[in-house]
Amino acid sequence: MRDKLFVWLRTILVVIISAVVGYIALILVYMLPVDQIRENVGDSLDVLEQEGITHNVIEGYDTTRLDNYTEGLTFNSAIFDSNDSVFEKAASIHQYRYQDAQMYYDALFEYYSGNENYYVDEYARDWHGYLVFVKPALLLFNYSAIRMINLIIQLILVVLICIFIYRDEKVRPYLVAFGVLLFFITAPMLFMSMEYSALFYVILISVLYIMHDNSILKSEKGRSIFFTLIGIAVAYVDVLTFPLLTFGIPMVFWYIKNGETKDTRNCVITFAENLLYWLTGYAGMWGMKWIIATVFTDKNIIKDAVLMVLYRMSSTSAESGENITISLGEVIRRNFGVYAHVPYIAVILIILLHVVYGLVKKRYAVNRNSLIFYGMIILMPFGWFVAVKNHSYIHYWMTYRNVALSLFALLCFGVDCYCYRRELICRQTRIEE
Repeated sequence: MRDKLFVWLRTILVVIISAVVGYIALILVYMLPVDQIRENVGDSLDVLEQEGITHNVIEGYDTTRLDNYTEGLTFNSAIFDSNDSVFEKAASIHQYRYQDAQMYYDALFEYYSGNENYYVDEYARDWHGYLVFVKPALLLFNYSAIRMINLIIQLILVVLICIFIYRDEKVRPYLVAFGVLLFFITAPMLFMSMEYSALFYVILISVLYIMHDNSILKSEKGRSIFFTLIGIAVAYVDVLTFPLLTFGIPMVFWYIKNGETKDTRNCVITFAENLLYWLTGYAGMWGMKWIIATVFTDKNIIKDAVLMVLYRMSSTSAESGENITISLGEVIRRNFGVYAHVPYIAVILIILLHVVYGLVKKRYAVNRNSLIFYGMIILMPFGWFVAVKNHSYIHYWMTYRNVALSLFALLCFGVDCYCYRRELICRQTRIEE
């Protein structure tokens, strides 16, 4: 009992220390001169103008949609400057806004047109920790160059993960499943968005760590720190896109490396503990920003944030200009609907046939722990849609990636069943010999 208490006290301490470090990092980047940043952002506007506020890289496929609305927020925040203290700027995350250009994207163009009739707005309930990387990058590069850098780094990370998967005999059978996952989250398009890239880096680095050095993660102490830090990182850099993947994908790889336990109860408890560590890091880091912003500004950011959380969790929406009631079925239909194209349907059918055929023909053997574990992973996106119904309905063209987690888990379950049957055959052969 004392060990459990110590683990949780340490987890909370990690959240508090991370919040302090994260705030200091934002303060430091707000000390950077903005003149060169503004020049590079100005050189990037042609790209945003050509693509528009929402842009499908492949026409007709919402899976390839970029969120240039939020990119506008990122650039607007990066170029902001005032005489306020860096403590307030780092806490408030200000932007330039206009009465006739309500969106961050449109306000950015108004500012660069020379319109000085702006007012200062703030987005204090989120950390916007991506600015720690974006502001220094914009000192040196424009948007196109940053996209190319993202492409190179993400490609290197994916290749490294594939190499580690291939080298590990136990994990090697799951290499195709990883490739299918990248296909369903439209990984080749993520480098084009700074918003998407931030979360993708958290996923890739987490998986790479599991594959490179898994020894620490076999203990509860290691697991608690690891999943807490993932939650902290997501809360720091994300503005609510598809954070569930940052738990689900590393959790699957952790299980593949460590799921040999025969104790079903322990399997469920371990899953729940890891999820709680992630949630503690995620919610705790988010909550710390509300406290810091309330302390260093003259506004009640805690109240503003709680109201927004309740709105995103509600079953109503007024963003289309009229109040509508959102059903869970409509949320699921919208998120699954982005895959209503022949390439995706074909792969989904192959996955389903792969699993069903193997079970029917008894080429698979079902490990009860795996059935429970992957069943929980498969159901997680549906739980997310229930919990964050409003956001999942409105922003389905980014939250659909949660569905990819279910498909990834289903395919991994099939691979696991195949490997388990081979293991049973090998055991039987050794006994007979």
